[in-house]
Amino acid sequence: MPPGLYKYQKIANQLLTQIADGDYREDDYFSSEHNLTSQFKVNRRTIRQALKLLVDAEVVYKHSTYGIFIKNPHYADLFLKQSVTNNGNPLITPPKPAFKERICQFTGILNLQHAQFSDATYLDAVSRAMKKFSDNFSVEFMFLNTHDPKDLIADKKCFSQIAENGLIWISPKKKDLPIISELTKSGIKIICLSSGPWPEDVNYVFSDERNAAFLATNHLIEFGHSRIAFLRKTDVSTSIMRAQGIADAYREHNISFDEFLLSDHDRNKDIISQLRYILEKKQPTAFLADNYHQGKFFMSLMHERNMQTPEDISIISFDDSPVLELQQVPVSAVSQPVETIVYTATQKLIDLKHNRIKSPIHDESLKSKLIIRKSVGPVSENNKRLSTA
Repeated sequence: MPPGLYKYQKIANQLLTQIADGDYREDDYFSSEHNLTSQFKVNRRTIRQALKLLVDAEVVYKHSTYGIFIKNPHYADLFLKQSVTNNGNPLITPPKPAFKERICQFTGILNLQHAQFSDATYLDAVSRAMKKFSDNFSVEFMFLNTHDPKDLIADKKCFSQIAENGLIWISPKKKDLPIISELTKSGIKIICLSSGPWPEDVNYVFSDERNAAFLATNHLIEFGHSRIAFLRKTDVSTSIMRAQGIADAYREHNISFDEFLLSDHDRNKDIISQLRYILEKKQPTAFLADNYHQGKFFMSLMHERNMQTPEDISIISFDDSPVLELQQVPVSAVSQPVETIVYTATQKLIDLKHNRIKSPIHDESLKSKLIIRKSVGPVSENNKRLSTA
């Protein structure tokens, strides 16, 4: 342990090491003041001083009743790496270095106002995570002033920027694959924020969307649902993996999966008419929304027909949002670890740039959480007759 540190600073350093070395996720229970007092054989005042450093650094947060929980597990590793510039104290913000690691990021849109409803929530979360990451650590994310993927090759300024700094490509589509492959063959370091499957030479980091959909579907099945509708985007790998996770849950319970309930999203038709078709023609007992806007629109269509959630149809939505919690019936949701995704992709891209690791990078180990609220309930008697018809 570095000399010259107060006891509480040394304890904070050790706690950071425990968190960095552990398999912790956001909102995991970490410990209690009582347990830490016993572990380090110090008084409670010293433990509280150490914990204040971790709370101020947004590594953990405290609950007055239940103890100490993890807030940003990846910050622990980053603060430990910074400690070399702070005489061994990892929790004093170092002077801003003259050089910041620069990384280009590309979304395919110029700003969130141009995003489709289905993309805006996730892109906003990524943008906020990048800003937070940039404010706290020595990374600068450069927004490319284009929405056309072809410009990444054709525009000399764009090409020069990504060749020098590397690129995080947020939510690429299948049609973008030729451009990703061409840039990769040119030696440009790229990591996609998207679920697989992608070709072997494409680097990607994302949460395990197949498992997330399995968890959501399994929760619905446990309430007796077997007619679960889903609107799949066939050109988005994340949506494809979610559809596979739904089918996995049906197989796990030995329930026959009705392909009729799986609809393919048509970008040439408005989303409302497609959801109305699902509600009226497919008559599901539950709906798994691919994003929170789908869930909100679906509930509006139900309301028009005097249908209730969850009495008539249960709903779970991907891409959790405060809007879902504020609905008249708070909506259960799958919450992605967006900050951890951004952190992991950034660290791996930096390591790629400096030849500390090699391609390919296929990381879908990051876990989403199922947040249970009040939008899921047992199948109604009318819907039971429909399910067994």
